Amino acid sequence: MRVLRSWGLGVGGAVALSVALCGSATVALGQAPVTYPECTKKPTPADVEGAKGAHKAASQFYERAEYDKAIRYWNDAYSFDCTANDLLVNIANAYEKLGDRPATVATLEAYLKRTGPNETIELKVKNLRAIMTPAPTATVAPTVAPTVTAPTAVPTTPPPSPPRPYGNTPWFLVGGGGVVALIGVILLPVGYGAVSTADAACPNHSCPKGTSQDVLDKGNTGRTEAGVGWTMMTVGLAAAGGGLAWQMLFNKPRAAAPGQPPKSGLWMTPVGGPGNAGVALGGSF
Repeated sequence: MRVLRSWGLGVGGAVALSVALCGSATVALGQAPVTYPECTKKPTPADVEGAKGAHKAASQFYERAEYDKAIRYWNDAYSFDCTANDLLVNIANAYEKLGDRPATVATLEAYLKRTGPNETIELKVKNLRAIMTPAPTATVAPTVAPTVTAPTAVPTTPPPSPPRPYGNTPWFLVGGGGVVALIGVILLPVGYGAVSTADAACPNHSCPKGTSQDVLDKGNTGRTEAGVGWTMMTVGLAAAGGGLAWQMLFNKPRAAAPGQPPKSGLWMTPVGGPGNAGVALGGSF
């Protein structure tokens, strides 16, 4: 957990210096044309993690229509990893939401320069430039009004769903409990079958002279198997039920606040075996 906290402090420092790194916008929104310096460095693993955190925060601001903050955090993400050129499309969409068409065009042109031809993006840039270009003053009114093509919307990738705190662990518990319960169900008829055979040979627990010892041994073994079967079935069903409750009640997706590490918590796992059952507790901090 100390690593996550140290990374959180690192992100704060890196954001403050992001304008000096590759890929960040060199001028604030609305002050001058937006430009992006050439990408001249390869991101480190720490840079990639920082870019992911900033992207997640930007996506949340975008969903809340706080487009200026979304632009700032996506620029921070791009300063961490200037090879993630798809972030430029997200930045351009946020500029368009704010009505800043020059910044939208400049950002999309930077994207085309770094990724190559893209028919959809090129058409959008063309349409935006047509809207931005003032119509020439004519002495005679035109007989046919010029047609302006509406800009083509560029889809953005929706932000990923928040992760579940325990992943697939509850389902492993459900599956394991189901297997244990199934083994118990199989042992029950096997054990009771052997007990029934022994009871038939020895009515009222009184064995006639000459009864085979093998029959008696199988009867005793059958009683043990039946007991183990009941225990495994009970423990398995309890584990499967506990796993389902764990998944439904405690394993819901949780989104951490921007720049903050995941919250600590406790976890609980039902455990059991032949003749016993219990719960294992653990946690992180």
